[in-house]
Amino acid sequence: MRPSLNTLWIRSEILMKSKYIYGAKDKYHRKLNEINPNISTHISRSEQNIHLPKGYIESMRIGKPDWWQSRFLDGSFNFSEGAVYPNVQKSVVDISPDEIRENVRRKGWKVTSGADYGLQDPTVFLMVAVDPVDGVAYVYDAYAKRQLPVPYHAKEMNRMLEHVPHGGLKGLIGDPSGKRRNINDRRSIFDHYAEYGLYFEPGDNRIDAGIMKVFSYFEMGKLKILKHLEDVIDELTLYHYKPTDMDERPSEKPADGEDHFCDTLRYIVQTFPDDPDLLKSVSYGFEDFRQTSSEAHLPFELRSDDQSDYNSSPDAWYNAYY
Repeated sequence: MRPSLNTLWIRSEILMKSKYIYGAKDKYHRKLNEINPNISTHISRSEQNIHLPKGYIESMRIGKPDWWQSRFLDGSFNFSEGAVYPNVQKSVVDISPDEIRENVRRKGWKVTSGADYGLQDPTVFLMVAVDPVDGVAYVYDAYAKRQLPVPYHAKEMNRMLEHVPHGGLKGLIGDPSGKRRNINDRRSIFDHYAEYGLYFEPGDNRIDAGIMKVFSYFEMGKLKILKHLEDVIDELTLYHYKPTDMDERPSEKPADGEDHFCDTLRYIVQTFPDDPDLLKSVSYGFEDFRQTSSEAHLPFELRSDDQSDYNSSPDAWYNAYY
């Protein structure tokens, strides 16, 4: 069997509950309410083995992907065999969500949100904003609650969307099962949320194609996750393919488990261009025209005139009449 399940258990039950972690190169964002003061973790990296021949570590790094080097040479528990998205941790950025919200309000960044519905399972809601200048999508807000009614979820979703101006929301994408109608009253989950002003469209639920697309966006640096979304980061990190025997062909289907944020992110990214480089499409908001310092990316014809010496120029009279 692949060792990934053992790695995941050690990470979740020992490492992430340790009060102290010694010898780690990576930073692990643990939840304070889950830390056990009686547990500590000590990580030994390959470079600390004084008996290895000179140049051994460097030779082992040649031709290996970053996740392999991090796991097998640096003792990282953020990367494990069979991970669907092995480089999630490298996509985590330390940006304030308020900064993203301000860009949505004032710089024309577009937002796409998605939801996965549940009662025993959580109902989750994700928000992704796209920087049209750099062509990067940022997962900047998330919500997850169990055993609560639709009116409660809808209220929270509407609150999260309050900062998005008219025209700034590109779409609300939901689990396509939400469009299934009840056999008795012919109503669906989508209909229920529509009563609260949330009009969801069914997401593309092709798992293989969706995973490949999300993977491409991560690998090309076009999809980032804000650091404070610890539950989202953990779920994406622990998202693994089904384990197989050594003589079996590796599975292309993820193992069952907590995957609600993963599914929701997949619905959202499926609405983006297949080529991540095409995510860059400059859009201009009101704030772009007010700030000269932010106009470097604008075509010359759309930049503001330089008025610094205009009033004292021979042509100043023109402004008085036109």
